[in-house]
Amino acid sequence: ASYTRCDSIVVYFLCNPARWWYTCLSGNPLQIVKMAILKPGRIVIVLAGKFAGKKACILQVAGATGSRKHSSVLVCGVARYPKKITRALIDADAKEGTKKVEKRCVIKPFVKVLNQNHVMPTRFTLDVHEALKTVVGDASLTEEDKKSMAKNKAKAILTDRFKSQATGKSEKAITGVQYFFRKLRF
Repeated sequence: ASYTRCDSIVVYFLCNPARWWYTCLSGNPLQIVKMAILKPGRIVIVLAGKFAGKKACILQVAGATGSRKHSSVLVCGVARYPKKITRALIDADAKEGTKKVEKRCVIKPFVKVLNQNHVMPTRFTLDVHEALKTVVGDASLTEEDKKSMAKNKAKAILTDRFKSQATGKSEKAITGVQYFFRKLRF
């Protein structure tokens, strides 16, 4: 483990993406303070599995419970990103009455429970995570019918937010939404 020395305090950063442990060695008892990085609303990048390299938003964080031996997170992400929209497409749509722009705005979401070690947190947050949390829950993942209904509702929420990217409570919220809907290039 690497450490930083400030006066008489040694701070250890253990490689756990879920939380960083700060250990104070200056006093007699060891004081451990947890700082949660993975919390609802945080945008993460999925590192393993079918959706590796895709962005997702954390809806719920759970410890090791029941059948899951490791800490897990419930995420809702973008499996297929919307395509680029140019000004020429918008003008052609207005002139000809076609729906090319609307077809290019289609988003395919995914809903999944992942191991916390298989996600990498970013500095961005998504402001519609509370609306997504009401639609998607652990109960909705048990049956296929409920899961497809949850995906359709999540698709509606994400599509609506994609179309209204320029609006938001703050500059930070707008930046987070723009980052979430941009395809990761690597």
